[in-house]
Amino acid sequence: MKKKALAMAVLCAISSVGFVMSASAEEIQTFALDSMVVEAQKAKLPGEMVSREGNLGRLSNQDIMDVPFTQTNFTEKTIDTFRNPSAQITEVLVNTPGVRSSSYTLYNDFSIRGQNLTGYSLYVNGVPGLFTQSTLPSNFVERIEVVNGPAMGFTGVSTRQAAGGLVNLYTKRATDEDITRYTTSFTGESSFGHHIDIGRRFGENKELGIRINAETTSGKELAGVGEDLTNRNFSINIDHFGDNHKTNLFAGYSYSNLKNSTRWFQLGTGVTKVPDAPDSKMNYAYNGQEASLDRWGVVLNHEQRINDNWTGFVNAGYARYDLYKNITGRSSQPYTITNDKGDFNAVDRDGPMALKNYYGEIGVKGVINTGEIKHNLVLSADKTWSSTWSGSTINGVQINAAGNIYTGRIPTVIPDLKGNNYYYSKHEQFWGLAAVDTMEYGKAQVMLGVHKQDSTVRSYDSSGKVTSEVTAHDMSPLYGLTYKPTDDIALYASHTESFSGGSAVGNNEMYYNKNTILDPAKNKQNEIGVKYENANLLYTLSAFEIETASSIFIQDPATNGTKGWMTQNGRDVYKGLEFSVNGKIAPKWNIMSGLMYLDAKRDKTENGTDDGKRVNGVAEWSGVLTLEYEASQDFSVLGRVLYNGSARIKNDTMTVPSYTTLDLGMKYKTKLGSTPVTFSAMCYNALGSDHWIAQAQNKQSTLVLSNPRTFALTATFEL
Repeated sequence: MKKKALAMAVLCAISSVGFVMSASAEEIQTFALDSMVVEAQKAKLPGEMVSREGNLGRLSNQDIMDVPFTQTNFTEKTIDTFRNPSAQITEVLVNTPGVRSSSYTLYNDFSIRGQNLTGYSLYVNGVPGLFTQSTLPSNFVERIEVVNGPAMGFTGVSTRQAAGGLVNLYTKRATDEDITRYTTSFTGESSFGHHIDIGRRFGENKELGIRINAETTSGKELAGVGEDLTNRNFSINIDHFGDNHKTNLFAGYSYSNLKNSTRWFQLGTGVTKVPDAPDSKMNYAYNGQEASLDRWGVVLNHEQRINDNWTGFVNAGYARYDLYKNITGRSSQPYTITNDKGDFNAVDRDGPMALKNYYGEIGVKGVINTGEIKHNLVLSADKTWSSTWSGSTINGVQINAAGNIYTGRIPTVIPDLKGNNYYYSKHEQFWGLAAVDTMEYGKAQVMLGVHKQDSTVRSYDSSGKVTSEVTAHDMSPLYGLTYKPTDDIALYASHTESFSGGSAVGNNEMYYNKNTILDPAKNKQNEIGVKYENANLLYTLSAFEIETASSIFIQDPATNGTKGWMTQNGRDVYKGLEFSVNGKIAPKWNIMSGLMYLDAKRDKTENGTDDGKRVNGVAEWSGVLTLEYEASQDFSVLGRVLYNGSARIKNDTMTVPSYTTLDLGMKYKTKLGSTPVTFSAMCYNALGSDHWIAQAQNKQSTLVLSNPRTFALTATFEL
């Protein structure tokens, strides 16, 4: 209780200071697409950590004061400051109170308002399906945009609809000024990196832009843990504009190889309490544990002027993912702690997979006036389809092992794994039709929309036989109201929905019902709130309620919880309050902060058996306080405190303790000869906290061991 009270008091005190401080915001004008992609930042909030403007999918670029949702848009400054190599995207996302991270080097997982998400849920320039769960690069990203709550009404159809919200990555574009930038980095124990960023514009009117980003990093990212991570990636962004069109093409490739990384556990039926967290430098992998993957992705956004009032647009994407080596937990299964002493058992195998995603959308948008009402109309049709191939070790070879979370893993003999048999395991198709009308009248805006979705999800076994098929159809409405009594205040209310076409139970031996498909599910959110901008600070306060179908893992006691059934049972209801402050609290002080209260409970379970129980892994309280002190134009320091309250797991029978972490950083700009150089340093988990991170999901009660204290040093040369 003292920690909660202290966190609230600090945030409230800092917020109140902002009402009497002032500073001016800079405006940055660059060209970008208008449909399905965020236009370039026209106005960052003072402090330049958060942008006023962001993307709402097919509703195009919007000022956050004009939209009836909670939205946070992180700038390139914030991305460069916080992109920890072992969790590049999620370390940025946690600067808003609605997002919590459960990432480690192997998997980049996070939650929005208590709903678990992975890289599968990310969008790139408004197009879904380019990423997966594994380590994600961020050097090609100019802005990360977070919208809380179901978003099908204003985004494209996706095979991974997320009830908690969406995250869109806006790619770097060439600017009017030439960019030639080289960065060298050192992280953790022995990881060195090299990064190149080049941007040019060509043509009489600078109508053609090319931006190239490439990086390579290799070594041990976390001090003392023994993991070894190699990342390489290359991307190019080409944009072109003319009198009647805007076009943007992004293409990228990335390679990752990760050795000796396991920090993910579940509790078996023999555990009666959550064991104390071990030393965060522990590693439960073995020599030979390895994951290697390739990714390719292309995104096209085109906008064509039809006449003065109407514009047509096309958005398309293709992604290929090949996890060709995956010697790790069986079918991504956590290791199972079997008793209160911390003993665990593990089953590993080589379980590769491959994935192809396609996306296409075509639509029109325009303006119609009826009397004094201005109608901003958007009509579109889109489709996404995905194919998955799964693999298994030849002759079913698997690695059985055991150990203890406090003393480590018992040495394991690795069998000879020579290759894998792939088979076609899943196919998904989603079609969508959408219509949205945003009506402007005086100080009010009313948003009315509807999205119709049709979907087919089919799974196969290794013989090619269809094991399960679900076809579904549904409508997802969108309602929103924004009223601005003054330019500084916006009152809003909204109702949004999204629809899952049926989630497939994986080809995992732990599931007795593997290769089946759970029923389609509707997700709903109601939200009311107020946004207030004053004295260089933006305040947002919202109250929300989200309803989702509850998917849970029922453990089989005969196997000590290592096997069981995945099933739907009732619904989860998330009721919460979220408060955030972003901007500048004094001439030299910048802030990103917030606090969220979340009451997540189960409802309408079979026979009411589990009604009122808390959802696994969702903390009631979470908060963030990031402060930057700019001593001069050349030198700044920052600190970030992250608080995550206690969470209930194992069907509301056990408690995972709360934890608080501190991150510290500094930045110094100077010149070496005539070359401008920026030196940066970050220390993550500066106090060396050892703690469990509970994953926010009802499917399993899973725990991730925290990362140890980790240093990151960079030097960026403007050539």
